[in-house]
Amino acid sequence: MKTQLLLALSIIISSMAFGQQVGKMTLINIDAPSMENSILGEPTTQPLAIYLPPSYEKETEKFYPVVYFLPGYEDTIAAYTKGYINGYFFEKSMNSMITQRGMKEAIVVIVNGYNRLTGCFYNNSPVTGNWEDFVVNEVVGYIDAHYRTLPTRESRAIFGLSMGGYGATHLSMKHPDLFSIGVGECSGLANPTGIMRTSLFIDTNVIKRVISIRNELAKYPREEAHKKYLDTINYYKKTDWVTVFSFAYGSAFAPDTTMNAPYCSYPFSYNENNELVMDSAVFKRYEQGFGNLKAKVEQYRENLLKLKGYGIDYGTSDYFKWIIDGNTYYDSLLTAEEIPHRLWINNGGHGDQHRLRTENVLLPYIDSLLAYDTQHLSNKATIEKFSCTGQAAEPVIDYTSNTINVTFKTGTKLTSLKPSVFVSPGARVSPAAGVGIDLSGGSATYTITSEDGSSTSVWTIKSNATNGTGSNLLPGERLKISPNPIDSNFSLSVNGETINKVEIIDLMGRTLLSRNTNGENIAMERPNIPQGNYFVKVYTEGFCHIEKITIR
Repeated sequence: MKTQLLLALSIIISSMAFGQQVGKMTLINIDAPSMENSILGEPTTQPLAIYLPPSYEKETEKFYPVVYFLPGYEDTIAAYTKGYINGYFFEKSMNSMITQRGMKEAIVVIVNGYNRLTGCFYNNSPVTGNWEDFVVNEVVGYIDAHYRTLPTRESRAIFGLSMGGYGATHLSMKHPDLFSIGVGECSGLANPTGIMRTSLFIDTNVIKRVISIRNELAKYPREEAHKKYLDTINYYKKTDWVTVFSFAYGSAFAPDTTMNAPYCSYPFSYNENNELVMDSAVFKRYEQGFGNLKAKVEQYRENLLKLKGYGIDYGTSDYFKWIIDGNTYYDSLLTAEEIPHRLWINNGGHGDQHRLRTENVLLPYIDSLLAYDTQHLSNKATIEKFSCTGQAAEPVIDYTSNTINVTFKTGTKLTSLKPSVFVSPGARVSPAAGVGIDLSGGSATYTITSEDGSSTSVWTIKSNATNGTGSNLLPGERLKISPNPIDSNFSLSVNGETINKVEIIDLMGRTLLSRNTNGENIAMERPNIPQGNYFVKVYTEGFCHIEKITIR
């Protein structure tokens, strides 16, 4: 019971003292007039997820750059906010980026790309809605109008995954006046032969299924065909994503509003001999989507040269081999046209390393290029929270001496610890997150550099353990206070060890009394402080002990 009380009280005081700052994710719906005339009746309000950085609500004079993220095909916003993708929570990830990994504070917006066909390709279409207009006009306009943004191209970036990677590379290419940075991860990009190797056409069974559905719908009046089409889509959403993908892609890049549902042209049909034949004119429209990259680079070359940053990231184990080839090809086109860009190649598959790529590569790259509100960057360089595998209780922080004392459980290996170090928002920490430290010698140091780079501080981490073995006693079981509650004089002892220093701390983590000592049994007068609950902190050689006291 005593141990549980100590742990609970330690957590309370450490959270108050450290005051770790975190940002928050807000889910809203905004008006989307770009969807008003879509044949499939896309909702005229669309969801957004908006991450506001830790200082947003407190520092009301500070303005922030904005990073827009475009999800992939079939991915809803909830996939990123509720951990549906390998337990990846975007809010938690952003808090880590800003309080552990040195990213300066920015607003991040997850833009919806999920529609009735489970993906919009961020392209204007009379069938599914004008999704490009939605992003570049309505989303960006809303964010600038309702939040403290830096409303310039230099302070806007856009990145995305898969379908969203296609969207980010194309929207930044087409709108360099709006975005100065565009990055695509596992982007839907196809080389000159790649469209035929996509999921659209690589399997003739899919082609035949799409033709069959189209032929069946053609038998009905327009309104009845429309209803049957929506029912068909809902059925295949549950059974075969590729079929729905085929209609989604066609609706985005080859729409045809004069015909019955599915309201898009299709490059394949049967001839009189029941053989599959291709309509080359329609096929070119399909190539205009993920393909036709050489013509696009030539058309938008001047736009691409205006960008501050342009990046391509893909994995060599992507099961969509056409994406590997398409991204490689796109890199070669940009290189040939002498368009500055970055290429990152990893050993991952199709988005399975999304969190790692986002945290370790893509966001750091974007952060290095964004323009920030330099007048209001933070000058704080503080460790706000510290945790480590094997700790016996919450670490105790001392702001006056920039010291953190950690008591470890018996047997904890102290030679290669990888603590979680949370610092002032936007500050950088060295050694960096994930880098091991050695506490077997009793201490290690971290250097914190503020968000604005103007100030640094050095913090000492002290281990309450000997030779890496630790102690099987928690601090409260080693530290004896008699009497407690305290009415007048009291004494302190720690199992016969020499006490070098005694401190009394209030519940806000403020040091009210500090006294250097030298003895095994220390007599103390009742401190001249109001009645209430406090903590006494005692230092012995290589150890720090803490216990709750009550002053009466």
